[in-house]
Amino acid sequence: MAGQTAAFFLTCGVDLADALSAPRVEKKRIALKLERLIERERLRGMRRHWSYDLNRHIALKQTLNRLRHSAGTLLD
Repeated sequence: MAGQTAAFFLTCGVDLADALSAPRVEKKRIALKLERLIERERLRGMRRHWSYDLNRHIALKQTLNRLRHSAGTLLD
């Protein structure tokens, strides 16, 4: 949980608690941003870039899943 919160805030500049309580439209916007960040992180890993961090990658993915499943609804 703390890793998700820290990774999310450092990469997106948004507090996880605020994102989870945001309206559905805002959650969609944040989810799209997270998807782009995860893809960039995945590409760093594939290229074995020195700045790739597996823990950050995992935390971002878990945060995206948590955001999508918040309030029992999936974001499309």
